[in-house]
Amino acid sequence: MSGTNRSTQVSPASQHCRFTINPLFEARNDEEEQMKSNAAGPRTDTTRPRRRVLNSIVTPIPVSGNIGNDKAGLFNDGGEIQISFEEYYQGNIPLFRRVAVRAFGAFSRDDTAAHATFSIPIEPLPRQGKSWICWAELEGKSYLCVLSGPKTLRMFDVYPTSSSSERPSIIGGGEGHTVSLPFEASGIFSLSAHGDSPSGLLIQRQCRTLDVYLDKFIGDSPPFIPSNGGNLDEPPSTLRFGIDAKQYPPRQSATHPFSPDSSCSSGSDVDRIVSGSSAVPGKDVPSLYTLHHPLDEIRPCLFLPKDKIDSEDLMWRKNTVHFCDEFEQVVFVGKPRSFVEVLKDSIVVTYNVRQRCHHIWILHEAPPPPDTVPLWQLTARDSNLDFATAASFSTSNATVAMTCIHTLDDTNQAIRVFLSTDARSTGDFIMSLLVKEENDNDNIHDDDCSNHTLKCFELNPWEDSESGRKSWTVGNEYSLSCLSAVPIEATNIDLKPFNKVADHGNVDPQHILLRNYFGRRIPRAIGILVCHRDGRLVLHRSGMKVTDIHMPKPHDEKTIAIGLDNPVGSRADVIVLRSSGKRRVRVSCSLTSTFSQVTELALSAIGSSMLNSSNHCIQLYFFLRADTYTLAQIRSSLASKSDDVEWESFTMITLSLLIAATGGVVDDKCIMTDSIHDMENGDEPWLTLLQSTFHADYMRRNGSKLAVLTADREELKTDETHTSACPSQTEKEFILGCNSLLLLKQKINEGSNISEMIFDALHMLYEDLKIKRAMSSSTAPSLLADFLYTICQKCRLGHKVLMSDFASHYVRDFPELKNKEDSAFYSVLGIVPKRLSTASQPPCLFSSLEMMVKFGSQSSDASFATSRLNGICKSSYILLQLYDIMFCSRPSHSSSSTDRRVVMALIQGGFVKFSDVADSFSPVLALPLLDAVYRCRINPPPLDGNWPASAYELIGRNDLARIKLNVKPMGSEDTSLISSTFQADDPDHDGLVFIEKFSAMFFPNDTRIHEAAKLLRSSKPLFLRVNRGPEVNDHDFERLKQQKLALLCRRILPLPVGRGILTIGNLDSIPVEPLPVPKICLAGRVPPQNVILSLEENRCTSKHKMWPDFHNGVANGLRLPMAVKGEQTISRTWIVSNRPKTPQAPPSQPNELPPSPEPDHTYGGFLFALGLRGHLSALDKTDIVEFINKGPLTTAVGMMLGLAANKRGSCDVTIFKTLCVHIPSLLPTSFRSVDLSSSIQCAAVAGVGLLCQGSAHRLLTEFLLNEIGKRPVADQNIDDRESYSLTCGISLGMVNLCLANIAKKSVNDGLSDLNIEERLHKYIIGGVDDAVERQRQNTGERASNNDNIESEKSSRIYEGSMINTDITSPGATLAVGMIFHRSGSKPAASLVALPETLFELNGVRPDFLFLRVVSKSLILWDEISPSIDWIESQMPDIVLKYYSLFKRKAEKLSGLGDLAKYSVKNSTTNATNDDHHMNSSFNPKQEGDEDKSGAAVDMEEDIDMDLDYSLIRQAYAYITAGICFSLGLRYAGTGNEQAMEAIYDKVLELKKLRDGTDPISLSLQPDISTLELCLGSSSISLAMIMAGTGDLKVFRLLKALRWKCDMDVKYGNHMAYASAIGLLFLGGGSCTLGNEPADVAALITSFFPRFPVYTHDNRYHLQALRHLYALAVKQRKVEAIDVDSNEKILLPLKFDFGGGHVENVMSPSLLLNKSTKCTIKIDSDRYYPAEIKLKDLADFNSTLSLYVKKKAGKLSYMQDTLGLKSFSSQLEAGKGEVLELVKSFIEERQMIAFAKFMCDNESKNNSCSDVADQMTSISLSRSCDVDSFRANIIQQCLKEENTDAVMIYLTLYDKVLNLEKKSWPSKAIWELRILRSYYCSSKNLAILNPHFVALLCESVDQKFSKFFRSESSKLKWHGPFLIWNA
Repeated sequence: MSGTNRSTQVSPASQHCRFTINPLFEARNDEEEQMKSNAAGPRTDTTRPRRRVLNSIVTPIPVSGNIGNDKAGLFNDGGEIQISFEEYYQGNIPLFRRVAVRAFGAFSRDDTAAHATFSIPIEPLPRQGKSWICWAELEGKSYLCVLSGPKTLRMFDVYPTSSSSERPSIIGGGEGHTVSLPFEASGIFSLSAHGDSPSGLLIQRQCRTLDVYLDKFIGDSPPFIPSNGGNLDEPPSTLRFGIDAKQYPPRQSATHPFSPDSSCSSGSDVDRIVSGSSAVPGKDVPSLYTLHHPLDEIRPCLFLPKDKIDSEDLMWRKNTVHFCDEFEQVVFVGKPRSFVEVLKDSIVVTYNVRQRCHHIWILHEAPPPPDTVPLWQLTARDSNLDFATAASFSTSNATVAMTCIHTLDDTNQAIRVFLSTDARSTGDFIMSLLVKEENDNDNIHDDDCSNHTLKCFELNPWEDSESGRKSWTVGNEYSLSCLSAVPIEATNIDLKPFNKVADHGNVDPQHILLRNYFGRRIPRAIGILVCHRDGRLVLHRSGMKVTDIHMPKPHDEKTIAIGLDNPVGSRADVIVLRSSGKRRVRVSCSLTSTFSQVTELALSAIGSSMLNSSNHCIQLYFFLRADTYTLAQIRSSLASKSDDVEWESFTMITLSLLIAATGGVVDDKCIMTDSIHDMENGDEPWLTLLQSTFHADYMRRNGSKLAVLTADREELKTDETHTSACPSQTEKEFILGCNSLLLLKQKINEGSNISEMIFDALHMLYEDLKIKRAMSSSTAPSLLADFLYTICQKCRLGHKVLMSDFASHYVRDFPELKNKEDSAFYSVLGIVPKRLSTASQPPCLFSSLEMMVKFGSQSSDASFATSRLNGICKSSYILLQLYDIMFCSRPSHSSSSTDRRVVMALIQGGFVKFSDVADSFSPVLALPLLDAVYRCRINPPPLDGNWPASAYELIGRNDLARIKLNVKPMGSEDTSLISSTFQADDPDHDGLVFIEKFSAMFFPNDTRIHEAAKLLRSSKPLFLRVNRGPEVNDHDFERLKQQKLALLCRRILPLPVGRGILTIGNLDSIPVEPLPVPKICLAGRVPPQNVILSLEENRCTSKHKMWPDFHNGVANGLRLPMAVKGEQTISRTWIVSNRPKTPQAPPSQPNELPPSPEPDHTYGGFLFALGLRGHLSALDKTDIVEFINKGPLTTAVGMMLGLAANKRGSCDVTIFKTLCVHIPSLLPTSFRSVDLSSSIQCAAVAGVGLLCQGSAHRLLTEFLLNEIGKRPVADQNIDDRESYSLTCGISLGMVNLCLANIAKKSVNDGLSDLNIEERLHKYIIGGVDDAVERQRQNTGERASNNDNIESEKSSRIYEGSMINTDITSPGATLAVGMIFHRSGSKPAASLVALPETLFELNGVRPDFLFLRVVSKSLILWDEISPSIDWIESQMPDIVLKYYSLFKRKAEKLSGLGDLAKYSVKNSTTNATNDDHHMNSSFNPKQEGDEDKSGAAVDMEEDIDMDLDYSLIRQAYAYITAGICFSLGLRYAGTGNEQAMEAIYDKVLELKKLRDGTDPISLSLQPDISTLELCLGSSSISLAMIMAGTGDLKVFRLLKALRWKCDMDVKYGNHMAYASAIGLLFLGGGSCTLGNEPADVAALITSFFPRFPVYTHDNRYHLQALRHLYALAVKQRKVEAIDVDSNEKILLPLKFDFGGGHVENVMSPSLLLNKSTKCTIKIDSDRYYPAEIKLKDLADFNSTLSLYVKKKAGKLSYMQDTLGLKSFSSQLEAGKGEVLELVKSFIEERQMIAFAKFMCDNESKNNSCSDVADQMTSISLSRSCDVDSFRANIIQQCLKEENTDAVMIYLTLYDKVLNLEKKSWPSKAIWELRILRSYYCSSKNLAILNPHFVALLCESVDQKFSKFFRSESSKLKWHGPFLIWNA
């Protein structure tokens, strides 16, 4: 060893202390087998293929997932595998290649031991390097990666997951996944996760410059001739990376730009780093890349100098500095394990071929990518950007960067690089490089026999105090000459001692990383196994020698070790040279015990206590461990009769060390030979067997397979230089010459505290074993107590025993020790003349725990104990910490706070489940902890606190843990029903069958959801019954049936609108196949034969079905789930695959062209629905252009509206341009003549409003303001002007939604010059638009210069200078309301004030009064109230006055026969209105009203005969409907009962006017079209309030309203009623409506009161906008799921909305908009309590799956609705056996098995008396009925809902009942004493019955009275009696 002296030199005698390793198997490797077959000459069988191994590695079997930051966690200990990249050839022709994964050591060619094989295509191999195979972890799963070619990377899932709980494969099974690389690669390396970057692969690019450079200096390499883009046809050179020192080129430079001392600030260095050092022009590209996912982009690695890591220098931020040096070849990539703190960085070792030096790099997270350069800067004329030098990977941001931290000069390339663990077990911080010596030229072709140098240096984690960044520095360096060296895991990690328990709740960070509870093992330390030049094998640890290694050999061959290879865990190949040739022997070297637990624990305890001491103490521990197991091997070979030779060996060596450390003399006189089986007095039968012929034959055949080979008696007396199975020495000689004793004598002074550290470590280990439940039946405590007692007896000063107190402590636990003498078992004589512990009294953990329980503080010995706890005493440390939190911090914390801190400490200690606590400690010691856990289970902290999900799992509330983790329910009913949606149970594919099943739990008591689905189903023939009179012939009867069917089909056609509302979002996942579209069935089923009668085609043409089909497509698409932000769940392919294929009709004549197919309008609606659900972003721009330009009208409309809805409020430029192209007013003048449908224009304008919602875009605001009053131009598209103007007004309101400043009550200053209020007011009331006049004047001035001005005027419509309010008023009215929404502005409200006089009333169209009421309510939003006063205040006095007068007169004259004359008297004020459709709602005289007409009644004495009576009736109806609509918007989705009742009364009033025939109704009745419009709008308002509730009262009213089906009920009226029914059951009861400003705007647009008269009517409102309600839908389903059964259940819940507003509901339920926040509580005694707080209810738009946990002994509400079948009631009735009762109420398998096999099930239960009463049997009889006690226990625990207490009851019962049978009674007495103290101090036992504890203590007293009656038992029970009564 050169460099710093890291190893302590010992005397030559110690060299004989060699540890014997175990050979596992012996075989030739693949290369040797191939060389031997080649040397044998040509084969006679040339037809048989031969195998060539191209590359091979040996690894453990990988497992998925890492543990902490331990890379070794990627593998398990189950076995070793060999992965071979093989090629089979015949002659010189390769046949095929494959990758074979075999169990290591299996070389059979029939692949019987193969785990998997994968075929590989034949292609040129990478020319550089040999790192072609590695395991890589991708997304938490291990995959085999093979570089099968320069540009081909193959990934295989060798061990696919079979469990659904494990991660699925991301590459699939079979032949794996192929990644085509964009460059030629030479090697791949596994990359661990670092920082925020995931794990993956590091890829080395194959550099042609390196080939040229190497070929230039290597004579025997072929010249480099690239072909086919750099692919190589020649095989790789065998000397390319095995270059001799003489063949290396001269070193180019003496400085290293990569050196950490270099800042890389010079221009040449920066250029070389950035652009590489390539000699080939144009190839300045990165040389290292990373791949983190098979489908991810390959990203380059960055180079970052050390001084630029945290620099803000713009050069290093803007310019991407790639790692481009081609001469840097990666030789190692690894991540050091850290056992003190979590380190994120990995280590990379590279070798520079030209510089001949190694560089050590840290691989860390790359800096953030630079900001994107604006487009204007890139295209600027004077831009200085150099596009020619832009990197080809500029769009792929790097994830990792490399920084050099060390340079190793003047070395050959390392053939092996590895990390090993340092001496103090802080981590794998020793970097080792095995480098071939430069002067060794004889064995250039045989690395196994070459001389090497092992260069080691320490990596020290370093943290910058200023920046806080963690990095690495290189510390001490040293080297060792050897033949070979490999890493090997020979020992476990030594845990450092615990700190004193001072800070409550803090756990040592090392033990958080190294917790090994419940299946988690302590990691193993990595040592270095070195093969010296003389053939010796030596195990090192961080430069310290641990032991010499001896390997058995066959008797007839001379063996010498010449190399090491294939290290895996504790195994490695030893390459030995024998007379028969070179062989590989697989050996296992482990200095740990697998069968002596106490020995391993004792050694680990001593090692832990010495970690903070000097290096000599640490090496002493290494020697002690090695000497112990070496002596054990010697004793085993000498046929020791001991049961535990390892423990005996440990005690002998430890006693020798203690004597020597205290100044005693250890010589041959101190070692007793009477009991040691040396060879002189050996066992004669055993020796006879060793000398037999059978033994000689067996050894000749199987000698290499034995772990220890033993020579005969004479061989052991030969010279020591002769290698034998064991050192030729006796036990006495070994002990006197062992390394540990020699080191102690040479290097450690007599006054050192070695003896104290050893004794205190063993004593604290003994105390730790006492509290572990697993040690209750182990012999380890007794063995340790026996040994410690012997040590105490040896501590004498004359006749005085110096450690009598410790001896009494052990005797009290084991009274039999008192009669024990210094027996021959401890055969090391001598006296220890000093006290071996600095403690004033023996530390006792039981006493410390009791002091904490009784007095709330630690005793002095407890403080000493915690300061001396070594790393093995984890249980003691954690228990002391938990007791300290629970009992020593009560005054400063509340009880609940203390319990929660205890749970958090348990989590930090590594506990996972509730049962882990009881399994780790003794049940009595764990009882206070279990009580705290149980109290937290009953009263858990809120979910919005800082408790992690693991804490809820620990307390047994896995329901809250799932809620905390937001786990999506799996395997529920909804998921299983999705697959049936497209099957036989839903042949119509409309989703109504599914919605009935889905909503069954929402409405479990009736069939209302079935009735609603029936009313909205349009895919089945309707019931058609027509009465036939006797005078009707067949022809007339068929005509009557067609007329009746036509009326009924008028109701069928709009049903898809309501069906879409009902079934919105009812699919939980996206189906794979295209979504089938249900058909609209226009047919009737005529009874009694149920003959299907179809509607005649001339009654419903394709024109009439266009928009119903569109609505059908929207309803179908709305079933899809809402898109999740940031996730794309629907692909472009799936969207395109849903496009219907229009069949081509054949031509009617041979020479005629085939008729054009009818367009399919459902797809347009489907696209619109995709946009409403957020899925249209998956489409490409080309798809958008194709759908808009080449599709039918409805497809263009659906696509534009869908795109705008998908990007609502984003102002997306691309979509904005797409929409603006379809608005003629935004096009240049020359393009305005393009004929665009009015529907297209309306859709584009509405889309602009949605896209720019809330943006207050000035240009757009000005444009829309002008478009509201747009005059007709040309003669094209002058129809539907009302719809266009309305859409412009709504879009204007959306763009400036809630824009008015609340303080100023006006529009903000940025738009003040537009005079928005004044212009909108003129659009409402009429007048001259000044802005239009100015524009017209400007146009007139240009008329002389433009001949096309006259052509732009309309020849069909002339409008003067006055504003046409019939066109502009609706849009302007709504725009005012939306702009000033919620502002409370009185001036703004005055703009839309209702008329107060008859004159003003005559100047306003009655239907505009509806909009004015709504607009005013939007402004004065906060003043809306569902009270009668507010409703009456909205009605103008003049209208209310005359309407009341009409009603009174009608009541007075109700007996007159000519009352009907008065009821229909009308005025001709508006009789000249040319609008036929307006007359249907405005003119009182309608078709079919003749039966209501008659002579007028003379009423001149009371009523002004000039009054327009119809105007009053219409005004009252419209204002009433407007009030209802305002209430509906204000309380949408709230379920407000007052608002519902108010609207309900108004709907009944309007319904009475429509259907009533009494005189009063006839006198107050307006025209029928007005009534239908108001009834439809009011019905929707009523449904908006009760949206999703399915209120039965409202549903009955809606059914009554929709029943009427005659000529007076138009298509739009049926649409309104269908929408209302759909809203009432919105989403099947799982959704409601929002009432935020954006939601209100969507509802106004969707439910605008002017419904279409016929199916293709878009005059007043575009029908496509009827579906914008989907933007206001909020999914608010709250469901309860049993966490154990994963089934949806009925559960009482409480919704606390604050302010004392609490609602009791039954889940599943709908969470309505009753407040801005809500607290959901479980209101049931059958389930554990839980509470979830929703702070912002407006943003809650998903299904809340509330996981709940049922209490033991309770049934669900489905099983026991009334609570009459509970466990308590059945127990009191004495029904059933115990097993049947247990099966009925709990699902725990352990409890069921316990009741089945451990309880008395033959007799019926007997009401289960108190548990404590059963304890009376303890003191009365030992033969009590234990089965009956168990049965009563489990019944009582079920009754008390605490099954966790069953095992505690039984444990305590057994402790007392069988106390005299206990081998360790003092432990049981100590536990019972602590239980007594806990019972007396707390009086708050949560799990145990206090009466039971009292009887338990009384029974112990009775037991002691019984024991002391016998003289023979007094000695045994004296110590326990003192413990109990102390």
